[in-house]
Amino acid sequence: MTVLGVVAHWRVQILPSGPVAYKGSRTLNFTREYRESIAEAFSAGALEIVPFAIGDTYAGDPDSLAGEVRALEVTEDGMDAVIGVAQRADAAIRASLAPGGPPFGAAPGLIENYRTSGSKAFPVVLLHVLGTTRPMITGLRGWREVEAAS
Repeated sequence: MTVLGVVAHWRVQILPSGPVAYKGSRTLNFTREYRESIAEAFSAGALEIVPFAIGDTYAGDPDSLAGEVRALEVTEDGMDAVIGVAQRADAAIRASLAPGGPPFGAAPGLIENYRTSGSKAFPVVLLHVLGTTRPMITGLRGWREVEAAS
């Protein structure tokens, strides 16, 4: 299922490997097992669509939709997402990659102990990815254009 017209596919790191200070008072630990749980839930279709939105927050606003996550990959240094993006997201990503361009990162929205409407349980699920100028986790690998998955 496609959220909207996809014009390009981009790969971006959405999680690092290991512990990360979160909002100054909490430490999140993105172990390989944790990241694999996210990938398994995605592959199992825990959610019908994992949207890509532009903004600093996402509350299901249709106007912020700018694509969808097409694939996840657990890597040695974290987790990457392949995202099919619409024209406006593609333009924002390309602008950020230009010399002197504005920063534009990717921020995952995760929920732990997720249950589907059919009562299937998942330890952790990727709800969405935000394209934002203010990601909570910094220092991740940036955007790289890729061919669409077959």
